[in-house]
Amino acid sequence: MALEFVSGFVVSSLLQELVDKIKASAADTIALAYSSDVEEELKNLEATYIKAQSLLDNVDGWDLVSSKLHQDWVADIRRACYETEDFTECLKLEFYQKGDAGFLRSYWTKWGLSSKIRDLQRNLNSLTNISDQFTARSHGVSNERYLAVVKEPMIVPDDESFRRKQDKENIIQLLLHSCSSSAVIITGMFGVGKTTLAHVIKNDSRIHHYFDHRLWVSVSGDFNMMKVLGSMLLDLQLEQIQDVNSIPSPAFPEQQYARLFQRLCKERKVLIVLDDLCNFGKPQDWEDFQSLLLDPSCVFGILITTRNPKVATTITSLSSISTASYYLQQMSDEDCGLILQKKAVLAAFNKRTRCGRSMSEAIAVQIAEKFCKGLPLIANIIAHQFSLKQDHSWPIIEDLWIMPEFRDLIFPTLRLNYSDLSFFLKNCYPYFSLFPEEYDYKKDDLIRLWLAEGYVKPQVAGFQYSDCSEYSILEELGNYFFENVLSQSILQIYHPFDQDPPMYRMHEFVHRYAQLIGSDMYLQLDEQFVGAFSFCNVKGGSSSAMTPASFTARYRNSRHLSLLGSSIPTPIWKDIERYSEGLRTILSLRENMSIGQLSYTLFLKLQSLRVLNLSGTDTNELPESIGNLKHLRLLDVSKTDIQEFPASTSDLNMLQFLKADPCPLLLQLPKKIKNLTHLLHLEVDIKSLTSMPPNIGKLTNLRTLPAFIVGKKDGYRVTELKNMKYLQGSICLTNLENVSFEGEAMESVLRNKPFLRRIELEWNRYSANQSKKILRGLKPHENLEELQITGYGGAEFPSWITSPVCNLTSIHLLRCDQCSILPTLGQLPQLKTLFIEEMHFVEIIDHRFSGIGGFGGFPSLESLKFQDMMALKKWEGLQGTQMPNLRELHITDCPNLITLPSLHLLFSLVNLEISYCPALQALPEEGLPLSMETLIIVRSDLLKQRCLPGEDDWDKIKAVRKCRECNKRNYIVSNSNELLVTVPPKVRINYFNSNQFD
Repeated sequence: MALEFVSGFVVSSLLQELVDKIKASAADTIALAYSSDVEEELKNLEATYIKAQSLLDNVDGWDLVSSKLHQDWVADIRRACYETEDFTECLKLEFYQKGDAGFLRSYWTKWGLSSKIRDLQRNLNSLTNISDQFTARSHGVSNERYLAVVKEPMIVPDDESFRRKQDKENIIQLLLHSCSSSAVIITGMFGVGKTTLAHVIKNDSRIHHYFDHRLWVSVSGDFNMMKVLGSMLLDLQLEQIQDVNSIPSPAFPEQQYARLFQRLCKERKVLIVLDDLCNFGKPQDWEDFQSLLLDPSCVFGILITTRNPKVATTITSLSSISTASYYLQQMSDEDCGLILQKKAVLAAFNKRTRCGRSMSEAIAVQIAEKFCKGLPLIANIIAHQFSLKQDHSWPIIEDLWIMPEFRDLIFPTLRLNYSDLSFFLKNCYPYFSLFPEEYDYKKDDLIRLWLAEGYVKPQVAGFQYSDCSEYSILEELGNYFFENVLSQSILQIYHPFDQDPPMYRMHEFVHRYAQLIGSDMYLQLDEQFVGAFSFCNVKGGSSSAMTPASFTARYRNSRHLSLLGSSIPTPIWKDIERYSEGLRTILSLRENMSIGQLSYTLFLKLQSLRVLNLSGTDTNELPESIGNLKHLRLLDVSKTDIQEFPASTSDLNMLQFLKADPCPLLLQLPKKIKNLTHLLHLEVDIKSLTSMPPNIGKLTNLRTLPAFIVGKKDGYRVTELKNMKYLQGSICLTNLENVSFEGEAMESVLRNKPFLRRIELEWNRYSANQSKKILRGLKPHENLEELQITGYGGAEFPSWITSPVCNLTSIHLLRCDQCSILPTLGQLPQLKTLFIEEMHFVEIIDHRFSGIGGFGGFPSLESLKFQDMMALKKWEGLQGTQMPNLRELHITDCPNLITLPSLHLLFSLVNLEISYCPALQALPEEGLPLSMETLIIVRSDLLKQRCLPGEDDWDKIKAVRKCRECNKRNYIVSNSNELLVTVPPKVRINYFNSNQFD
């Protein structure tokens, strides 16, 4: 493991770069002498720093959890390393700003930097010299504890105590109801019961009857083809080879084993269970394994258990056999309570105690609710501890975490050990202790916090943030590390409403471990802390645990602080200003929080801040002193009433993330925002601003720019986008009426921005002059997926919009009033969603809309919507080869529409809605396609009357499963005359669960 970066900061390369710069700038003999002293001092500091990180990487994880002495030492050495990082970066910034020969003489003497370096080194040395007390001396004990848990034999529960009968039935159905090979992946966190469930399924009588062989492979790690093959061959109990050692070992044993396995499975049905599959080294691993299953004479059932959702994704995306993912939910408190009752008595008898002791149902459920948290494995551990007690009663313990034996069993069972964590996780895992339990994490927000804190850095000497092309490496690393977090069940996908992007949560036990290893460097200002502070400082009270001195110590020791209380009183901010000089993080994690007005002097003291997140607070103004935060990477004032940023915000040279969305009162950005050359993401509702800051094009590293307000003057023109080649995601170009000519539009070079996925082109005033040429000059890169054009004043569209090489999947045309003919969008091979709105000059939609081509028009279109087409009278010319995948068709507010095309040719159409089309008298003569499931008619009286039972169009729609006429008060199901009562839709879950089998 490379040790040149800790807490994600490449100190080694930074120091070397600084030394090289100082040498290069030393123009005279005296300066060279100073530079030699600088080099020697800095290299000595570097060596001590790296030694400290090496020691931190070898701290014993078990002692870190159980020993306050260990926790304090780790925190002290991290604080010392933070201080070293702050110093070296500050030195570098000062040198870059004032870097010449005079820098050495003035700063080295005036500011006593040599003395400062020696102080830093002395502090690190004092901590590393006592490292023998804290490093790997007790690893043997750790291993014994771990092995005692993982080697405990699997006890398959009897039918009475097994609480996952429905899950078992669901998975057995998936395995048995396929006439060919299939795979089921059971996903879920540690301790939820995946392995137990797999054992019960494997031993079920129906599985015995259906499969000729049932093979169990304990993977317990990354997939290894040879080990899996060897285990399966052993489990087959080979009749041909009595002695396994007699299996030949050719030059390529994997191929020999594969052929032997396929021969033994010939014309057989085989169940293969791969238990605890953590990951694939490469996707090809699954493809190689799948190649064993291709014999048509065999039927394989593959049952996989994994805690890593990426395993399920990999298998599902690469499988040529039927594949299903089954997410195993946490168990109910009642079921965990029943396990407690059953296991407590059985364990007591098994230990040959005098009698089995019972546990009441009420106590069992109470314990399960408080401590098991849906994990049956924890219920078994608690029941085991209960069985070892000598008395015959179960004490209601307020907190089992105070019992060392409970901690020593829980964490290794959940595979949580600081010693086993990767270098990245050693830094970022304690960071989770800032967040409250049951917090909903977002992937992008979390990765940006890691980047801002410096946890994600490539191990490349000389790497600089200034080149945004290399920042993509950081984002890739951030995504890689996030997948690593998921693979170890530190976070889990949580989707109560199936959000996109998804939300993630952390189990309480995993969060508790983060708190234990986080120590006093991580401080939550929650209601409990604020209440204790108020009692101690305002009312004059005190307790043995919380005294004014203890509060001072917590402020002084903290480096990362989260705001969780409903209000943070001014005295707390004063204490933070007084004692928390080394603070790196202020993170607001609650909305509608009162923090009052931040003082000017606060940011004069907290100059080590990397993250300042005040989102959701009542702050309406930032002090001008914010410009002193030279290390600040992330500033977030979303959901506040801030109206403008201080001018000094432009002095935040290292700022990478600036977020102020939503900020409904924000009127303008800093005028000199162009100075923030390291800025990567600007998340602001720019369209709501009074003006665009000038010369924003100098932010050439920018990746996120939601909108650009086009002006007519230099510094405000669309040409500012020319050098912003790393823009990604979505952007809106508004006020395009200010673009004078095609050449100016072309100079924005949208065609050279391959990372943009969505573009909105917006004219806010009618401008027919050169509109087509300007739109032609705004041709985007072919990677663009979504396009919206609003207020376009041309009579027709340029050819790039309908080019077959275009990869657009979604188009929205809005208020393009001068167009009387729709563009030939049917030629776009990838187009899935099309929304045409307020195009008031269009009277007829005919065959030109779909285009001419051998593949037919709109080959990929799934959703089509026409809305507010006031002049539209006819839609015709639809052919049988067009729109083969259309599922949704909505026609709304077309008051003059009288004719529809032959909709029966839309063989995939599922939902049809016709709303506010009073002139439409009838459905097409041929009727509707048999694929139709839902027809909705809203405020279209003539059509509604014809579609009632017994009327002219009733025969055209009576086969539709759900056919209804809607108004504001009721929904009538036409084919059954029943009142339809609407209910909220069910939560859609991406995995099979019991609800899907009811």
